[in-house]
Amino acid sequence: MNSQRHFLSSALLHCAEALMILIMLGMTTLPIHAEKADSISIHGNVKDDFTMQSLEGAIITFMFPDSTIAKVDSTGKSIHQSMGGLTVFGRGGYYSSKLPSTGTYIAKVEMKGYETGYFNIHIPVKKYMKKVRSWDADFQIKKKQKIKTVNLSEARVKATRIKMVMKGDTLVYNADAFQVSDGSMLDKLIAAMPGFKVEKDGNITHNGQHVEELLVNGKEFFKGNPKIALENLPAYTVDNVKVYRKTPPDAEMLRDTMEINRLKRLVVDIRLKRQYSQGWFVNSELAGGTHDRYLGRIFGLRYTDHSKLFLFGNMNNLSDEQRPDADGILKKEHLPSGITKVKMGGLNLNLSDKKTNAEYNGSFTAKHERTTDEQISSSVNYYEGGDTHDRYRSLNQDKHINLKFDNSFYYPVSNRFSMGFRPDANYQRTESSGFSRSATFNQMPSESSHSASIDSLFSPSGSPLLNQMLINRMSQENAGTYKNFSTNAYGWLYLRTPLLDNTLQVNYGLNYQNNENTAYSRSDLRQQLSGERDFRHQQVLTPSRHYDFNVHSTYSWNFSRLKHTHFYIGYSINQQFDRGHRDLYRFDRLPMYSTDSMALNALPSTRDEMLTAFDWQNSFHTVTRSHAHEIQFKINQKISKKTGDLTLTLPLNMVTHTISDQRNHNQEHKSRYLRSVMPDLSLNAFDIGNNGKTHYHIINYSLRCQVPDMNNLLDITDDSNPLIIRRGNPLLKNSTVHNLTAYLVNGNTKHQKTFQLSGNWTLRKNAVAQACTYNRLTGVSTYLPRNINGNWYASIQIMKQQTVDSLDRVLLKNTFSIDLSNSSDYISERSGEVTEPYRSSIRQTNVSEELSAMYTIKQTTLRLYGDINWQRLSSHREDFNKTNAFQFSYGLQTDLPLLWDVSLSSNIAMHSRRGYSDKHLNDDNLIWNASLTRSFLKGKRLTAKLEGVDLLHQLDNVRSYMNAQGRTETWYNTIPSYLMFHLYYKLHIQPKKKEEQ
Repeated sequence: MNSQRHFLSSALLHCAEALMILIMLGMTTLPIHAEKADSISIHGNVKDDFTMQSLEGAIITFMFPDSTIAKVDSTGKSIHQSMGGLTVFGRGGYYSSKLPSTGTYIAKVEMKGYETGYFNIHIPVKKYMKKVRSWDADFQIKKKQKIKTVNLSEARVKATRIKMVMKGDTLVYNADAFQVSDGSMLDKLIAAMPGFKVEKDGNITHNGQHVEELLVNGKEFFKGNPKIALENLPAYTVDNVKVYRKTPPDAEMLRDTMEINRLKRLVVDIRLKRQYSQGWFVNSELAGGTHDRYLGRIFGLRYTDHSKLFLFGNMNNLSDEQRPDADGILKKEHLPSGITKVKMGGLNLNLSDKKTNAEYNGSFTAKHERTTDEQISSSVNYYEGGDTHDRYRSLNQDKHINLKFDNSFYYPVSNRFSMGFRPDANYQRTESSGFSRSATFNQMPSESSHSASIDSLFSPSGSPLLNQMLINRMSQENAGTYKNFSTNAYGWLYLRTPLLDNTLQVNYGLNYQNNENTAYSRSDLRQQLSGERDFRHQQVLTPSRHYDFNVHSTYSWNFSRLKHTHFYIGYSINQQFDRGHRDLYRFDRLPMYSTDSMALNALPSTRDEMLTAFDWQNSFHTVTRSHAHEIQFKINQKISKKTGDLTLTLPLNMVTHTISDQRNHNQEHKSRYLRSVMPDLSLNAFDIGNNGKTHYHIINYSLRCQVPDMNNLLDITDDSNPLIIRRGNPLLKNSTVHNLTAYLVNGNTKHQKTFQLSGNWTLRKNAVAQACTYNRLTGVSTYLPRNINGNWYASIQIMKQQTVDSLDRVLLKNTFSIDLSNSSDYISERSGEVTEPYRSSIRQTNVSEELSAMYTIKQTTLRLYGDINWQRLSSHREDFNKTNAFQFSYGLQTDLPLLWDVSLSSNIAMHSRRGYSDKHLNDDNLIWNASLTRSFLKGKRLTAKLEGVDLLHQLDNVRSYMNAQGRTETWYNTIPSYLMFHLYYKLHIQPKKKEEQ
């Protein structure tokens, strides 16, 4: 029995061993791709093997050696993610995919118009002493040879042009679907596109987000000055306008999707029509009009696949166009102040190497301006014993010269190392001259015009009635020359470390500025109650030097077990140095300067006289230094499989500020230290649907600590201005700022739907306020910086737009916003005795609503719009006069064809104001701008336009400003009504090979 049991157990053991061997043999015969899926990331580019241009939409099929398919992917879709709703994109031709394991693969690359390419790939198990989790693979494919085509009979298809469409993660506007008048430039084309807003200074926003860069065919255009492209690039040359998040040029090297998303910048890419992608085209304009208005402009482009050369010139005395903004609303606060004569020109050169992808971009601009600026203002100053009222009038003439030179170099040395360098230089010179007259009253004067009280006071006969309520009056002449030279150098290095395959990033920068300013002034102050006179004839020299140097390095890594968590550690150092002088000479202390008979810029003839006139108390030599070190820890956690991440940044700041001040034979030295952790927490969630729907949500909280201006810490008294005395306060504390921002966008290209909700809340602790003590007898204000709490700001904005018909011809848009703020300050007044400033808090409410409806069919556009803004100021002070001011406008904008190929563009709007303290500002102005346009010659090369600006002669410009200490309403001079005739001529020269095709 025992022998039988032993035999049975032995047999079972042998069977188990045989079964184990069979299982092991079976496992060894299984294909290697039976391992855990999605364990290897593979990235790369697909390019044309001749032009090295990245190819979008290429299909990549990864196969095992036995031709079994492992993965199918395409370029231009994998790593791109949404930022801001409708506007995202990655580098074209770039792919990011997953493979089951290491080993050998065959990549099959297909692209329409190209021969199919096959490539062998071998991915090792380990590299750089580390298990491989990521691999690089670039592919180059050849273009198919051309085949002869046969033209079929003509077929006509009638369709409605689609205005905008979502391609991948890019929002594309079809330029031909937006009708603008012949001769229009890029600014009017973009302003006509839904979601865009173009400010007068050239800044562009899209769905409320600031556009960081304007590109032409994907390349930089006059770095930092989008206004040049907006005003000089003709609208007819544009094929489409793309909006996306630009991937950094070294994205292929970073291989860090979350880091790539963080570095993306919102850009607008102007894509030119194919006929303007190679060859020459020139666009010129000449115009003349009434009131001696003139304009001359020329713009040229030379473009190839790997080079661009833009040249432009502009000469006019129009300051800027009086045109409606992106919503069709001609807002008065957007109109330019002053009348400016402009002469400017420049060039932009871009070169790229098709083999190395190295790029150079350089631009040079030169500008000469002459400006005549006139201002008339009315102010109310809030005081416990009763408000005071200021009246001010000035006329200044400036001559400004500006030369600017920008360069940028980018060189991707390899797929593991890249570098860039961006130097620039800027020179400015301004010569100015002018005069001003001002007065302060203890009651509001009654006036028949904006400047009636000023004109009466300074007339030879004077005004007895105004003298009864007058506190002081002052007249002043001024002239000066201001020079500034600055240069910057910024560079960066990206390195994927060879040992651990992580990323090291180094940024460095150097800035230098040199200012040389000389100013002359002659002032005459009359105190009404005391009868005293303060006459001054001064020269002020204020040379200054500034430089700062900074280096910032960041090392990022992630663990293989935490694929969706990225860690960053960084260190930065920043050093700043400022040396400033102010040498003040009081020539009125010399007998020969006791009256206004001497020329304003006349200097004494001897050194002894200069020393006698030197004002030791208000002259100083100051040196400030700042040394900052920061150690930054950051964690980025992906929170969803699609899109979304949470980022926590914890920077440890160690900053030392010092100031050395020498004045009035005394020297003072102050230091201030800052040791703080300033956290920043950001939550992003975004999603892109294949049907054009996008969703983007962001919540961000940040804490910032600030050191007071070191000049405010000095124990000094500055009375160089006879009406303003400034003191320092060594006891000032550091300030902290809490900020919370929320942003939500839902978009759908169908019916151009967009819903945007944004909110902001800011709280300032220990803010620095300028406590004002006002002497009602003399009108002199003494300012002392003091810390104060209670300053906060909150805002909410809601925007919604969509078309309401099936053909997308009627677009409705509504924007509502409310801003709330509490402004706290210290103010007091005295009549000969010393008083302690008391706390004053002013609550300000701004509510605005904008509505517009636009109807478009073929070449006809009708836009009906209206807006209203309500501004309210209130306070718990018993003597405070509450303010309720309204601004509202409504109008109609039209673009439509007439007979004989003539088109009409018209904008008529009523602008109204109510609730202002100056009754002359409570008015109604009907503004009408219109133009007639017609093109001639073959290809419409010649265009004529008759333009009328402010045809009803009612245009003016008034701006208001309010805070805890008062309210000011200022009128600025603007260009008067005029008629102007324009001639546009365009010339296009294509290479012969293009014409023969």
